[in-house]
Amino acid sequence: MIKKHLVSILAVCTLFVLFGITSCEDEGISEDQAQLQYNRRDQLNNLVVNRILPLHESFATQTTTLLEKAEAFAQNETVQNLTTFQNEWKNTAILWKQCELYNMGDIEDSFIHTRIDTWATNDDNIEGFIAGSEPIDIAFINSVGSSSKGIAALEYLLFNADISTTLTDFQNDSRRVDYAVALSEDLKNLGAEINGLWIGYGPTFIDAVDSNLEGGQNQTNNAMVTLVEEVIISKLGRALGDTNGGTLNEEEFEAFRSDISLQMIKANLEEVQKTFTGNFVEGTRNIGFDDYIANLEGNDLRDRINASFDVVTSQLDTFSQSLNETLQSNPEKITALQNACNDLLIILRVDMASFIGSTITFNDNDGD
Repeated sequence: MIKKHLVSILAVCTLFVLFGITSCEDEGISEDQAQLQYNRRDQLNNLVVNRILPLHESFATQTTTLLEKAEAFAQNETVQNLTTFQNEWKNTAILWKQCELYNMGDIEDSFIHTRIDTWATNDDNIEGFIAGSEPIDIAFINSVGSSSKGIAALEYLLFNADISTTLTDFQNDSRRVDYAVALSEDLKNLGAEINGLWIGYGPTFIDAVDSNLEGGQNQTNNAMVTLVEEVIISKLGRALGDTNGGTLNEEEFEAFRSDISLQMIKANLEEVQKTFTGNFVEGTRNIGFDDYIANLEGNDLRDRINASFDVVTSQLDTFSQSLNETLQSNPEKITALQNACNDLLIILRVDMASFIGSTITFNDNDGD
């Protein structure tokens, strides 16, 4: 059924691209404006059809696999099954960090990203729920706040102690197992829901070719800026002590329990770069911001942005340890990555936005 939806959307999107300029002329806009809208539609079509839709379909499939591993562990609580469950959580979390960029339009209005992943978790609430008497099932999970469910809450249950202690905690408390399974079922449901949301919203997003706040290109530029800012301020800055006078604290990393914070950040930043280049699928029209900028004779800006991405990639490649370990042994390396991200942020938020006519709006990271 999903494949039929994708084929239908691809056909619609192709029609948008073929007849885009004609529709613009009917609206009485200039030839130059029509060409810009055609180029934006080409870019947005590539983004949705070749990246957003397949990526969210993969997330829906991955969350189904996660639930299967959760249920297998519940049926046979062994070290092997717990390790498999933990590894499947890591796969799910890193895949979600690629999806995380695309919190735009109708998807943002649905607040589904908050339900899928909110950190930090409310550990006390989670333990209180486990210690309670109300049955822990999908209905219960739907009733609790976002900081007590989702990807981060499941990490708390799976990685809050060494594997031996974690296994013993599960074996000694069936309600803890129930909570982990219910969280996994909720993520499976949310994976299907967000995939369906993008299938429904995709054509509308592609057709949002105007240069205004609701335009798809403008929303994407804002999403890129917001995520890079979050990496700088929250995902790196908090642990570096940027908000507490310089006190280092590894527990401020996004995934300090599982110690995959670096992989998560890498997935975030690589997705921002892919969205800039549009290089999603070989053999297709890989139209990205770089092509749009080049069509406006902005080759110098395009090259500077690519160079900034290369610096970020080079900084990421210097890490031989996790962020938890690096914070203790060489925090300056994390600061260097943060600085490289800040340079990237400036060029995306100021230079690129100004050149293509985007309006960067206020977001929750501003002023932190």
